[in-house]
Amino acid sequence: MRNKHGLTLVELLGAIVVFGILISISAMVIDYFIDANNRSNISSQANFEGLLAIRTMKNSMDDLGPTEYDTCPGTNCLIVQSAYSYEYNEETNAIDLVVYDDPLEYKIEIDNNVLYINDVEYIFEGFELTSNSDLAYEEINSVLFITLTLYLSAGDQYTYEYVMSYSYDLTNIPVG
Repeated sequence: MRNKHGLTLVELLGAIVVFGILISISAMVIDYFIDANNRSNISSQANFEGLLAIRTMKNSMDDLGPTEYDTCPGTNCLIVQSAYSYEYNEETNAIDLVVYDDPLEYKIEIDNNVLYINDVEYIFEGFELTSNSDLAYEEINSVLFITLTLYLSAGDQYTYEYVMSYSYDLTNIPVG
Protein backbone atom coordinates (compact mmCIF):
# COMPACT_ATOMS: atom_id res chain seq x y z
CA MET A 1 0.00 0.00 0.00
CA ARG A 2 1.26 3.35 -0.98
CA ASN A 3 1.19 6.32 1.41
CA LYS A 4 -0.45 9.43 -0.15
CA HIS A 5 0.82 12.79 0.99
CA GLY A 6 -1.12 15.27 -1.19
CA LEU A 7 -3.08 15.60 -4.38
CA THR A 8 -2.18 14.30 -7.76
CA LEU A 9 -2.08 16.66 -10.71
CA VAL A 10 -5.29 15.17 -12.13
CA GLU A 11 -7.15 15.70 -8.85
CA LEU A 12 -5.90 19.27 -8.63
CA LEU A 13 -6.95 20.05 -12.21
CA GLY A 14 -10.34 18.46 -11.60
CA ALA A 15 -10.89 20.61 -8.51
CA ILE A 16 -9.88 23.76 -10.43
CA VAL A 17 -12.32 22.91 -13.27
CA VAL A 18 -15.21 22.31 -10.85
CA PHE A 19 -14.38 25.52 -8.97
CA GLY A 20 -14.22 27.46 -12.30
CA ILE A 21 -17.64 26.13 -13.34
CA LEU A 22 -19.15 27.14 -9.98
CA ILE A 23 -17.64 30.63 -10.28
CA SER A 24 -18.98 31.00 -13.85
CA ILE A 25 -22.49 29.94 -12.84
CA SER A 26 -22.38 32.29 -9.84
CA ALA A 27 -21.26 35.19 -12.05
CA MET A 28 -24.11 34.54 -14.51
CA VAL A 29 -26.67 34.44 -11.69
CA ILE A 30 -25.31 37.64 -10.15
CA ASP A 31 -25.29 39.33 -13.58
CA TYR A 32 -28.91 38.26 -14.12
CA PHE A 33 -29.98 39.74 -10.78
CA ILE A 34 -28.13 43.00 -11.48
CA ASP A 35 -29.77 43.27 -14.92
CA ALA A 36 -33.22 42.50 -13.43
CA ASN A 37 -32.64 45.19 -10.79
CA ASN A 38 -31.63 47.72 -13.47
CA ARG A 39 -34.75 46.92 -15.52
CA SER A 40 -36.88 47.31 -12.40
CA ASN A 41 -35.28 50.69 -11.62
CA ILE A 42 -35.79 51.91 -15.21
CA SER A 43 -39.40 50.73 -15.16
CA SER A 44 -40.05 52.47 -11.84
CA GLN A 45 -38.50 55.71 -13.09
CA ALA A 46 -40.52 55.51 -16.34
CA ASN A 47 -43.71 54.99 -14.35
CA PHE A 48 -42.90 57.99 -12.21
CA GLU A 49 -42.10 60.24 -15.20
CA GLY A 50 -45.05 59.10 -17.36
CA LEU A 51 -47.65 59.21 -14.62
CA LEU A 52 -46.36 62.56 -13.34
CA ALA A 53 -46.71 64.12 -16.80
CA ILE A 54 -50.23 62.75 -17.24
CA ARG A 55 -51.33 63.72 -13.73
CA THR A 56 -49.88 67.23 -14.15
CA MET A 57 -51.82 67.79 -17.37
CA LYS A 58 -55.03 66.26 -16.00
CA ASN A 59 -54.92 68.41 -12.85
CA SER A 60 -54.17 71.57 -14.83
CA MET A 61 -57.05 70.95 -17.22
CA ASP A 62 -59.40 70.11 -14.35
CA ASP A 63 -58.40 73.36 -12.60
CA LEU A 64 -59.01 75.27 -15.83
CA GLY A 65 -62.45 73.75 -16.31
CA PRO A 66 -62.45 73.74 -20.13
CA THR A 67 -65.60 75.08 -21.75
CA GLU A 68 -64.32 75.20 -25.32
CA TYR A 69 -61.29 74.30 -27.40
CA ASP A 70 -59.30 75.44 -30.38
CA THR A 71 -56.84 73.73 -32.69
CA CYS A 72 -53.26 74.70 -33.51
CA PRO A 73 -51.47 74.57 -36.84
CA GLY A 74 -50.29 71.07 -37.64
CA THR A 75 -51.19 67.89 -35.81
CA ASN A 76 -50.80 66.76 -32.22
CA CYS A 77 -51.76 70.14 -30.81
CA LEU A 78 -54.80 71.24 -28.81
CA ILE A 79 -55.75 74.34 -26.86
CA VAL A 80 -58.45 73.90 -24.23
CA GLN A 81 -60.06 77.12 -23.06
CA SER A 82 -62.23 78.36 -20.27
CA ALA A 83 -64.44 81.32 -21.17
CA TYR A 84 -65.97 81.66 -17.71
CA SER A 85 -65.96 80.39 -14.16
CA TYR A 86 -67.97 80.68 -11.01
CA GLU A 87 -66.33 82.43 -8.07
CA TYR A 88 -67.43 83.04 -4.51
CA ASN A 89 -68.18 86.68 -3.69
CA GLU A 90 -67.54 87.37 0.00
CA GLU A 91 -69.40 90.69 -0.04
CA THR A 92 -72.67 89.28 -1.32
CA ASN A 93 -72.11 85.78 0.07
CA ALA A 94 -73.06 84.40 -3.35
CA ILE A 95 -71.44 82.63 -6.23
CA ASP A 96 -70.98 84.93 -9.22
CA LEU A 97 -70.48 84.16 -12.88
CA VAL A 98 -67.16 85.60 -14.09
CA VAL A 99 -66.74 85.89 -17.86
CA TYR A 100 -63.20 86.32 -19.16
CA ASP A 101 -62.52 88.87 -21.90
CA ASP A 102 -59.75 86.60 -23.16
CA PRO A 103 -60.44 82.94 -22.38
CA LEU A 104 -57.96 81.16 -20.12
CA GLU A 105 -55.96 78.64 -22.16
CA TYR A 106 -54.02 75.43 -21.68
CA LYS A 107 -52.06 74.24 -24.70
CA ILE A 108 -50.73 70.71 -25.24
CA GLU A 109 -48.52 69.95 -28.23
CA ILE A 110 -46.28 67.11 -29.37
CA ASP A 111 -43.75 68.25 -31.95
CA ASN A 112 -40.53 66.51 -33.07
CA ASN A 113 -40.63 64.03 -30.15
CA VAL A 114 -41.04 66.83 -27.60
CA LEU A 115 -44.05 67.48 -25.38
CA TYR A 116 -44.89 71.16 -24.93
CA ILE A 117 -47.28 72.43 -22.29
CA ASN A 118 -48.21 76.07 -22.82
CA ASP A 119 -45.26 76.33 -25.26
CA VAL A 120 -42.77 75.17 -22.59
CA GLU A 121 -40.87 71.92 -23.16
CA TYR A 122 -41.79 69.21 -20.66
CA ILE A 123 -38.62 67.41 -19.54
CA PHE A 124 -38.67 63.65 -18.98
CA GLU A 125 -35.65 62.87 -16.78
CA GLY A 126 -33.71 59.99 -18.34
CA PHE A 127 -36.24 59.29 -21.10
CA GLU A 128 -37.11 60.51 -24.56
CA LEU A 129 -40.54 60.87 -26.12
CA THR A 130 -40.78 58.65 -29.21
CA SER A 131 -42.38 59.48 -32.55
CA ASN A 132 -45.28 57.10 -31.76
CA SER A 133 -46.59 59.55 -29.14
CA ASP A 134 -49.92 61.04 -30.16
CA LEU A 135 -52.56 63.58 -29.16
CA ALA A 136 -56.04 62.87 -30.45
CA TYR A 137 -59.30 64.65 -29.75
CA GLU A 138 -62.87 64.47 -30.95
CA GLU A 139 -66.04 66.41 -30.22
CA ILE A 140 -69.23 64.41 -29.96
CA ASN A 141 -72.50 66.01 -28.81
CA SER A 142 -70.74 68.97 -27.13
CA VAL A 143 -68.33 66.69 -25.28
CA LEU A 144 -64.61 66.94 -26.01
CA PHE A 145 -62.80 63.59 -25.80
CA ILE A 146 -59.03 63.85 -25.42
CA THR A 147 -56.60 60.94 -25.69
CA LEU A 148 -52.91 61.57 -25.13
CA THR A 149 -50.56 58.62 -25.66
CA LEU A 150 -46.98 59.04 -24.50
CA TYR A 151 -44.26 56.56 -25.41
CA LEU A 152 -41.14 57.00 -23.29
CA SER A 153 -37.93 55.39 -24.46
CA ALA A 154 -35.04 54.45 -22.19
CA GLY A 155 -32.33 54.16 -24.81
CA ASP A 156 -32.55 51.30 -27.29
CA GLN A 157 -33.82 48.72 -24.84
CA TYR A 158 -37.17 49.64 -23.34
CA THR A 159 -40.23 51.68 -24.34
CA TYR A 160 -43.08 52.46 -21.95
CA GLU A 161 -46.61 53.56 -22.90
CA TYR A 162 -48.82 55.94 -20.91
CA VAL A 163 -52.33 56.91 -21.97
CA MET A 164 -54.47 59.79 -20.74
CA SER A 165 -58.14 59.72 -21.78
CA TYR A 166 -60.47 62.43 -20.55
CA SER A 167 -63.67 64.13 -21.57
CA TYR A 168 -65.01 67.61 -20.89
CA ASP A 169 -68.46 69.07 -21.47
CA LEU A 170 -68.25 72.04 -23.78
CA THR A 171 -70.66 74.73 -22.68
CA ASN A 172 -71.66 78.19 -23.74
CA ILE A 173 -71.48 81.11 -21.37
CA PRO A 174 -74.61 80.95 -19.20
CA VAL A 175 -77.03 83.84 -19.49
CA GLY A 176 -77.81 85.85 -16.38
